[in-house]
Amino acid sequence: MLRLTIFTAVLALLITIEAKHFRGGSFSWKPRAGGKVKISWKVNWMRNYEGMQKFLCTDERPHVEGEGQLLCMECQNKLIYGKQVDLNCTSWSEEENWTSGIGSFLYTPEPGMERFTLSYQESELPNEFNFNSQWMSTLKNYGGAGNAWRMVSVVDLTIPNSSPKTTHPAMISVVKECGDVSIYVPVSDQDDDKIRCRWSTKPEECPDVACSRGRCGRNKLCGVPVENSLLEANRCRYTFPVTEMEAGWYAVPITIEDFRPGVTGSLDNGALSRVPLQFLLRVESKGECRVLDFGDDLQRCHLLRPNEPWSYEIKAYSEAELKVLVIERPSSAFKIGKLTKHEDYQSRTVSWTPTENDLGKHFLLFHSVDTDGFYSSYETLTLLVKNKFPPGFGDPPAGPNIIKEQSFPTPMSTVEDQDEYFSIKFDLPFVRPEKPTYININDLRGEVVLKIDVSDESQVEVDPKDNTRIRFPNPYMKLNPGDMYTLEPEAGISFVECMDACGMECPPIVTPKMKWLFRTMTIPVPSVDCGPSSLIVYIPKLYVNNMNPNSLRFIDAWDKKCRATNHNATHYIMTTDFDECGTRARELPAKSPKPKFLVFKNKVRDAPKPYGGKKSQITRDQRKIRINVECEVKNGLGYYDVSFTPNDTRKGITVTGKSELKAMMKMYKGDDYRNEINKKKLPLPVKMNKRLYFSIEGLNKNKELQIEHCFAVPRNKPPGCKVNPHVLIEDGCPVDRTLQMETSSSQSDKKFSVRSFAFLYYGLSEDVFIRCKTVVCDPGNGGSKCTKLSSKQCPQYADSQSIRGRREVEEAGYDITDEVVDVMIGVGEE
Repeated sequence: MLRLTIFTAVLALLITIEAKHFRGGSFSWKPRAGGKVKISWKVNWMRNYEGMQKFLCTDERPHVEGEGQLLCMECQNKLIYGKQVDLNCTSWSEEENWTSGIGSFLYTPEPGMERFTLSYQESELPNEFNFNSQWMSTLKNYGGAGNAWRMVSVVDLTIPNSSPKTTHPAMISVVKECGDVSIYVPVSDQDDDKIRCRWSTKPEECPDVACSRGRCGRNKLCGVPVENSLLEANRCRYTFPVTEMEAGWYAVPITIEDFRPGVTGSLDNGALSRVPLQFLLRVESKGECRVLDFGDDLQRCHLLRPNEPWSYEIKAYSEAELKVLVIERPSSAFKIGKLTKHEDYQSRTVSWTPTENDLGKHFLLFHSVDTDGFYSSYETLTLLVKNKFPPGFGDPPAGPNIIKEQSFPTPMSTVEDQDEYFSIKFDLPFVRPEKPTYININDLRGEVVLKIDVSDESQVEVDPKDNTRIRFPNPYMKLNPGDMYTLEPEAGISFVECMDACGMECPPIVTPKMKWLFRTMTIPVPSVDCGPSSLIVYIPKLYVNNMNPNSLRFIDAWDKKCRATNHNATHYIMTTDFDECGTRARELPAKSPKPKFLVFKNKVRDAPKPYGGKKSQITRDQRKIRINVECEVKNGLGYYDVSFTPNDTRKGITVTGKSELKAMMKMYKGDDYRNEINKKKLPLPVKMNKRLYFSIEGLNKNKELQIEHCFAVPRNKPPGCKVNPHVLIEDGCPVDRTLQMETSSSQSDKKFSVRSFAFLYYGLSEDVFIRCKTVVCDPGNGGSKCTKLSSKQCPQYADSQSIRGRREVEEAGYDITDEVVDVMIGVGEE
């Protein structure tokens, strides 16, 4: 439905344009006794046209003479009405400057004339369209000026049939700022035939030219009115891309046809009959959108019986006071009350008493305009008149419901990783929504964890064996094991098309919003079986997120037998003897709760991506898996192999020496180097890839200190492998690309920072030791090692700085006064 339109005065614009008073209309027909045909029309005109009162409808002037001729195109006597088509006024609007009226007469076809074409046009000649035959010359479509107006209806009396009948507003006003609009054409068929609508495209529906004083226009008012506009044939709903359209007037020609199953009509597409609908669409740009409506309780379908009075109050709501509530009635028999103000709305009451001659459908069209000139949407009441209504007739149709107990997960059930799908069960076949509509999975705080868009076929599919069930892949791996969640389908994840008792489309009936609880299965944890000389580790695949088993390794990561293998559908397995794969043994003290026990330890870890290439031995990626494995062996002392230590030396002697500390390495919390980390806390657990700050400080402040080399090694090395040190600084230059030399205020201190890392392979401990070789020199000694290091030019890395220096010097030895000092500090992994 239209959501908004805006009113502006059009009188001044229209008066300045010639031949622009036609506003469209419609024709219909039905056979009568004695071979006669009742031909009916509804025609719309400009109400106040250049000061003339030709079309000026009022309560005191209910009939106007109208304009135009009604012709039978195939008949000998072309003029079949004998006068211009006059109107009994039904509706009018002073503000919008239009008049709408109806008329009808009984026509007796010429002998043998069972199929003929009715043409309503200005000229008395079948194919002449003169000056007064033109639509308004300011149209934005169909080429603008020179478009002839004409309405064509095809009558076929060879088949018992009445044509469709439509009622439509004389003009529709819309506003660009309110978005695109879709409107249903109110149309009925006395024979309950299938009705289809299309844009008018046939040659007889589209006059070729309109001529005046020797000048002829060549533009046809034919085909699609606007690019990207749509007309749904079976629903008779048109859509205009208002946001893309230029402000102005647009002519809209539609042809309506009826079809009957099993019966082929004589028209070229098998239709039984053909009637026209023409109207004007006005697009305005107002810079904003305002909503006027008729409330949620608007009753669009009314069931009436002949001779029983009916009345209905149409309530209009708006922010500002209403100026008018325009009601377009089918005939003057409908009585319309005055606009009445209430506390929060304004209204007009419509009343009518149908007769036996009024059996069938009738339409009331209405919209409102407020004092600021804003329009409401265009609404329709459908009145169905019947002598009898069967029991239950008029009850709202049944809508789809979700059956929680047949969905999965069911309320309070547990979801496991082996479950392939989540599913929602309905009591009616599933109909996919056109716009995004979601099934939400929320935690118990109400926060959305997952959103599944039911409108997206790639996310939700219909069960191939059950069209009342939809399903989507089990999201278990995206949820926390052992937690409680709510499954919350939004309203409208399925729907049924609504057809009210009047046979008119109504808003779809959608599934209601629902909510129920479910739980995720707790992930099983790894377990170990300990034998007298070996251990077996069982690792649930779910625990490691189905990781490649080759990535799971004991401490001795190089030996292929120390890696995980597939055990069954749910578990990996790892096996090692107590003296293999880096397993270590520790004897529990005699005073411990378990004396004479041996504890055998190992670790299962994943192999993260190396940092800096395949040959690198470090990583800055966080490990995903670390499983500490322990086996306690009772009376384990008997496990050790027999061993001895041969005494092949003379009695030893003890020698004692003394040294003096020259420098020390410290670790700080931040780049301001104010808060030193207490050495008792070292090795300090740190997060992966975090910047760490170090300082090497000489104890003699009168000496100069330079860093020559720095490297890192794992505290515990895996057995059976050689782990090369990770070089941080070499020959005074940064090697690790994350290393940065920090500013130091003293010649005896050097500061640097580097991002934390871990060794890919290590023993029981993940600790990393950083060791540096420094040189302490006399300041000002040009031949010292310190001078050579400080003046050396180093390569620049993306996120590091050279230590110092502008020129290249050759490597040289140490001066006799230089002192070489080693310092070391430990860092752990958090």
